[in-house]
Amino acid sequence: MDALFILSTGGEVIIERHLRPSTLSSRAVCSYFWSYCQKTDDTFAAGGAGHPKEYRDDSQQSKANIPPVLLMPNGQTYVVSVFRDSLIFLATLTAESPPLLSIEFLHRLADIFTAYFGPPLTDELVKENFATVYQLLEEMADNGQPLTTEPNALMAVISPPTVMGKVQQ
Repeated sequence: MDALFILSTGGEVIIERHLRPSTLSSRAVCSYFWSYCQKTDDTFAAGGAGHPKEYRDDSQQSKANIPPVLLMPNGQTYVVSVFRDSLIFLATLTAESPPLLSIEFLHRLADIFTAYFGPPLTDELVKENFATVYQLLEEMADNGQPLTTEPNALMAVISPPTVMGKVQQ
């Protein structure tokens, strides 16, 4: 994997983490993915003044219309996507890689976030725990390869946020 992105249901990039130096994995990937979603399903249709409408999570069918792996127009970058609660997890690939590895990693990332922060996953939850999210991303992937994805191993290295810890910050 070259980069990871976490998007809100409105198309806003909440987290951007580049795992490998690549000029092919920029934020333009997110724009392409979001425009593809808007063209594919009217649930993602644009709102007024160019701002996307929030994605309605009540329709499992609309999520099924978006393929988990998309080829960018440049023909060199693949975008892998996973929808979880009200977040969209994206990974970019430029080298040959098994797509199921990336899909499974994104699902595992969402599971880890749920274990750390509790359900449901929202953009506000990720923003509130920004530092912990980046620490988790640092531990979970090394140079684009999944590294530590076991929750118990991660919790031994990175303490889950507590109410007392949030008060002290």
